[in-house]
Amino acid sequence: MKKPSVGIVAIIAILAIFSEFVVPMVMSSAAQSQMRKVTKSDNLTVSLKSFPGLLMLTGLVNNVEIKAKEAYLGDVRSNDIEMQGKHVRVNVERLFRGNGFRIDAAERIDFKGDVTAKALEELINTKVKNVEAESVEVTPENVKVKAKATLLGKDLKIDFEGNILHDGNKLFLRAKNVSVKGVSVRDRIATRIFGDVVLYDFDRLKFPVRLQSVEHQAGKMHLTFTN
Repeated sequence: MKKPSVGIVAIIAILAIFSEFVVPMVMSSAAQSQMRKVTKSDNLTVSLKSFPGLLMLTGLVNNVEIKAKEAYLGDVRSNDIEMQGKHVRVNVERLFRGNGFRIDAAERIDFKGDVTAKALEELINTKVKNVEAESVEVTPENVKVKAKATLLGKDLKIDFEGNILHDGNKLFLRAKNVSVKGVSVRDRIATRIFGDVVLYDFDRLKFPVRLQSVEHQAGKMHLTFTN
């Protein structure tokens, strides 16, 4: 009687270890590896937790935590990224095939990150045609850009102030107080030249989150998302 009992206890112990340690470790490692590739980050960490751990194999994850000192959110180089997810559904088939870590649904997701003035300069140079930003300063009030541009075949020095705003999940730049070679340009003309330049559409992240706020701070933009 004792030997079968010991065997059953051993099997239960093995299943418990597999459920509570092996499954979370393997899935967290797979998610982290794939997220690092996508975000071009070697410091990003992913932690997945569930109780019981076997729930993860069905895609049900109680808690997701993602952190990175620096990573790319699409084309946006971001710092101090943090994401907390509660009761999320992970696309397990996609994860195990190596096609990327994807959250299909969640009860709650809070996601935040910073975009520095230097990263914003890189983004503007990538997205704004015919304008090369030479310096970008972010203040709590606005963004100040010194740039050179080619207009009608001529090289021009352009200074402008603006705001980084959002419409849904789209992050865009709205220029104002534009001066060309020290001569002020009326706002309506500036709008015709620049318009609202879309810098990035965060729908491309494939996470069920919405961009809630874009806050100008000293030297950086602070972005917050939630579902």
